[in-house]
Order: sequence, then C-alpha cells, then structure tokens
Amino acid sequence: MTVERILERLERVRRSGDGWTAQCPGPNHKHGDRDPSLSVTQGDGKILLYCHAGCDVEQICAAIGWTLSDLFTVNGNGSNGHYTHEHDARKSAPKTSATAFEATEGTIDELQAGLVRSEQCQRYIESRGISLKTAGELRWGFTSSWPFHDSEDKIIHKPALAIPHYLDAKLVGIKFRTIDGTKLFSQMPGSSVDGLYGRGLLDPSRPDVLILEGPEDCALALTHSFNALAINSASAKASEQDTKKLRGFKRIFLVGDQDPAGQKVTLSRCGLSSAC
Repeated sequence: MTVERILERLERVRRSGDGWTAQCPGPNHKHGDRDPSLSVTQGDGKILLYCHAGCDVEQICAAIGWTLSDLFTVNGNGSNGHYTHEHDARKSAPKTSATAFEATEGTIDELQAGLVRSEQCQRYIESRGISLKTAGELRWGFTSSWPFHDSEDKIIHKPALAIPHYLDAKLVGIKFRTIDGTKLFSQMPGSSVDGLYGRGLLDPSRPDVLILEGPEDCALALTHSFNALAINSASAKASEQDTKKLRGFKRIFLVGDQDPAGQKVTLSRCGLSSAC
C-alpha cells in the first residue's frame, strides 16, 4: 500500500515535517476532530499511524476500510515501488529472492503488540501446548488480517500468527499462519527460510539438541525444556554459524514428520552432515 492511498481516505490532510497530520477517523472522533490528531509517516517498509487522542491502529484502519497488512510497503513488484495483496499472497517457492525483504525490528514490535492484545491468538498458541513465555522469547506476533490463498486459489484475509525468522541474529523472514483451523500459510515478500530456526534460544552447555520440522514444533519442545532448533523448509540450508554451533553437541536428534515432506528433511539435505 502507498502512503498516498492512505492519505486519500483521510480528511484535512496537511504536510508536517517528514510526514502528515490529518483528522483521525477513529471512534474517539465520532463528532469531528477540531485539531487534527492523526500523524502519518512512512519508513522502514511500513506506514505508521498514530492518534494523539488514543485510537489504536486497528480502529483507524477499520474506519478507512483497510487492515494492518495494508500498512506494509515492500519494493520490488514494479508498481510504484510497492506491493499489492495479490503480489503478497501469490504462490511461490519457499525462498523469495526476487523481492527485497524490508521488515524491521519495528515491524516485529508491532506484531508482538498485536499478540498481547489478541486473546484469540493467545488461546491458539496455548492450544498447541506452547507457553506464551516461549512465544514471547521467539518474538511471535499477531495481525488481525493477512492475505492467504484458499483451496480455490482465491485471496482471503484472515487473522494470523506471525513467526519471525532470524539468520545469524538478523531478521530475514516472517511466516504467517491462520489460527482458525484452516491451516493456511503465507510469507512476507522477500522472506528467506535458510538457517536453523530458534538458534538464539539454544543452550550450548547441554549435550543434546533436537532438530525438528517447523517453528511450532520447536516452540513446543522449548516449552517443555528441550534444547531444540527447527528447519523451516525441506529446501532450507543451514548457515556456517549453524554448523559451528552444532559441532559442540555430543548428540543431535533429527525429528521429522512421517510424511513425504518430513522425510525430505535430512541432515544432508540441510547441509548439516558436517556437524554429525
């Protein structure tokens, strides 16, 4: 979404420094906003909305007919330097190298704040046997609306759990999954699946480590005090730092789902054979 399209939906828009001020459309201003209290700025791959009278971002977006996912701006699809929902939810290989990944730690902070506010997402996480403490340590978040492809290849928007992925301490991807039982998955454009998931919580003093299939399995194991990592995809590659860390363990257990995809997740497939 472009900032211009957001501004088109607002009234009494004025330039202010590096951004704009406007009349807030949120519920705290049902009878007008004498002194425009909404600040609009753009940067770091997203559009920031802030109401000085206390309306939250979800309320502002709902008032102008948008969702939180509309506030993310990612370069690379040739359309005024921004992506549309159609581009965002397009089916693709797990690795997305053609589009630049532009999410920041600020993006993760906003998604984490969304999880704090969402009892629905908290219940989903706990229903999987995962503690909210572990989810917080892994920096999981929530958005009230994210685009997915359904079984008929149509784009639908649903509440989603957001799972960030770090490669050698750098944010490189965000994965989204529905929390209503439909089991739909998506990624922020430009996301990478390379590198072992959860390495930041690894305990190098312990003799054993489990390597599981998927972030949620990793989170479940961490909740129950196992030393665990995960592979994001059968096509993911471990980093050099991953293999260095793994060489320090006496035993490495690879635990994959017993389906075709799980059987593809092997140490040699993920470039970990040198760590055995």
